[in-house]
Parts: sequence; C-alpha cells; structure tokens
Amino acid sequence: MKNLKLKATIAVLLVLALFSICLGGCTGNDEYNGKPTEKITYTVIDYMGGYTDVHVIDFLNNTYSEFGYFPNKRDADDVPEVKSTFTDKQEIAFMNSAYKVGFFKLEGEYKPNADVCDGGGWKLEILYTDGTKKAATGDNMWPQELQDSANSFEELCGVKVV
Repeated sequence: MKNLKLKATIAVLLVLALFSICLGGCTGNDEYNGKPTEKITYTVIDYMGGYTDVHVIDFLNNTYSEFGYFPNKRDADDVPEVKSTFTDKQEIAFMNSAYKVGFFKLEGEYKPNADVCDGGGWKLEILYTDGTKKAATGDNMWPQELQDSANSFEELCGVKVV
C-alpha cells in the first residue's frame, strides 16, 4: 500500500512538472517574426460599375496611400495620394495585431460555393523587402482573417481600409 501511494505521488508530481514546463514554454507568441515587409496593396472592386479602390501601405516610407477609379476613366499616370503617415512603433503594432488574427496566412483564391451575380471582389498583395510576393484574391467572399484584420488597418491608416 505504501509503495502504491509513493508511485501515485511521484506520478502526480511528474504530471505537475510537465504541465509547468509546458505552461512556461507557451508564451503565446503574438509578435510578427516573418519576412520584412515593404508594401501591402489591398484593392477592392465593386462589380456593379467596376469602381475600384486601391489602398497602399508603404513600410519603407511609412505612408498610407489610396486612390479610386472607374475602369474606363483611369489615367495611366494615376498615382495613389498619400492620406496619412505612421511611425515605426505604429508599424510594429500593426504587424503584430495583423499577425495575431492570421492576416499573413491569407493566400490563394477565396470564392463562395454558390454563384453570385453581383457583389464585389478584392486583391491582396504583400511585397517583401527581398522582392518576393504573396497574393490572395476573393470573389464575393471575405475570409475571417481578412475581416479580423480590419481594426489593425484602421488603427494604422486612420480610415476604414478592409
């Protein structure tokens, strides 16, 4: 009986020790540690009329720019207008909050299962400082990671982007 009690005590201590080690090692990393990002371009297209909004976040110049156009009225010389600037500290906060909600996991095409005759779409391009790109597009479907990143964009840019 004494031996069984000793074994049970040792087992409980081992479980507690393992739990403590796991708990101590689980810091819940919410910091973006991915590739350095040069630019994020988010484009929204309204299928009824084709009006397009282009949002550009330039991390090299710490600027948010935007312009909109109708397809048949766009000049080749259109350049996004700088709407706001941000600090390096705000950039880090944006990257961490967007990372936390899964924004940097977006990739590929997002489409609904059923046909939709109207609505809109979006394009996302992340350009990294090493020249590589990551892209995602959506056709009448906005994944949860994109929706959840809306506050991150608004805090950085000062306006609703996503």
